[in-house]
Amino acid sequence: MTRGISGYVCVRNAIQLDYCVVESVRSLLPVCDEVVVCDGESTDGTRKMIEGMGEPKIRILDYPWANPDGDSSFWVEWLNWARVRLNYDFQLTLDADEVLDPAGYDAIRLMAKLGECGIFSRLNFWRDAQHLAPSNRVCGDTVARCGPTYLYCPSDEPNPAMTPNIRTHASLHPDLRIFHYGFLRDKNAFVRKSKAVQQMFMGSCDSRIIEQETLGKDWDERDYFDGEPLLEYNGLHPEVALYWLAARGHNLK
Repeated sequence: MTRGISGYVCVRNAIQLDYCVVESVRSLLPVCDEVVVCDGESTDGTRKMIEGMGEPKIRILDYPWANPDGDSSFWVEWLNWARVRLNYDFQLTLDADEVLDPAGYDAIRLMAKLGECGIFSRLNFWRDAQHLAPSNRVCGDTVARCGPTYLYCPSDEPNPAMTPNIRTHASLHPDLRIFHYGFLRDKNAFVRKSKAVQQMFMGSCDSRIIEQETLGKDWDERDYFDGEPLLEYNGLHPEVALYWLAARGHNLK
């Protein structure tokens, strides 16, 4: 396999569900030799949107969509289907609602050179661009996302059964961060996304989402954290994400 870095993102219906996938891809391009977008038979023009980026490093794979329902393994199977089709010997993956912190580019290049694996800190923004969800309450605060391509990618699994894998070979690096913007998407799109993804993973949807939708309220008006306060974020956001955030009404003071 050729020496280099393959970035990859798996996505389905990014337009309908308001994923920041274009920003995800753009955050990978400066540090990757290719960026593979694995499209799960999108029906909303997502593939055409990615093609329209006109970036020579981008390669699109068409993933056969099997309409998972209550299948907790579908996501890692999708990721690893893409992984074995990468052209380079080092992998770096993002979810389609995540953006890579450019401050980590040099660390990633060095890890690729040494064949090391990396665990990233993940900032899970909630309600606005200045607050984070309480630690590990909605998504993990650390995720294993880069390492040699021959290793299994566990995504967010804290204790994956498949070995060897990136997480079992990785350590947390101070310069590696991911900005997770999934909870800042358009509110109606968030409900659509949440219902679809929960159905795929669990075969059902969180009753709190359904209740808020039935009452005609915004999903994030509810206290999901039992009174636990949000965490303040006073830092900067990656430049590639600024327009996406501002277009959704998020103040970037």
